Amino acid sequence: MGMLSKQALGRREALIADPPGREMRTGRRRRAEDFLRQSEDAFRQLFDMSPNALILWRQSDLTVLMFNVAAAQLFGPPRSDALARQTFDFLSGGEQELRLPDFLRGGDKGADGMVQLKNAAGDAFWALIGGRSVRFHNESCILTSVVDVTANRKLENDLRVSEA
Repeated sequence: MGMLSKQALGRREALIADPPGREMRTGRRRRAEDFLRQSEDAFRQLFDMSPNALILWRQSDLTVLMFNVAAAQLFGPPRSDALARQTFDFLSGGEQELRLPDFLRGGDKGADGMVQLKNAAGDAFWALIGGRSVRFHNESCILTSVVDVTANRKLENDLRVSEA
């Protein structure tokens, strides 16, 4: 077997240092990362703009990752104080403290139901909540919408009392 010329040896070393397709793979990866970043930015903007109270929980420990303006108005704490809280900080007590974590972890099919929650001042209110599993920052999360239905519950109760 003959010796490689200096020119062929130089090309061989260049191919080892920068194999064909590397630039293309790097470009695809960069485009994918840019797309993911844009997608997460769009999600964050929609999340913040929503007139509905939205909370994004980490599924593993039900810690609050995101809390929009409407949720801050409903629950009372400043958004920065809400972050890193857990589900149990928003529950008013009773058997739902045992059920809500399982309810929120309802899986891909999601979960919807009514629970009694409390705001930062400790005042209880009835809420209709809906939760769906989502991926955010490569973590399994639960996106939850919360609607205060206390006034509706009071009207229903008053109607039942008046019919009795």
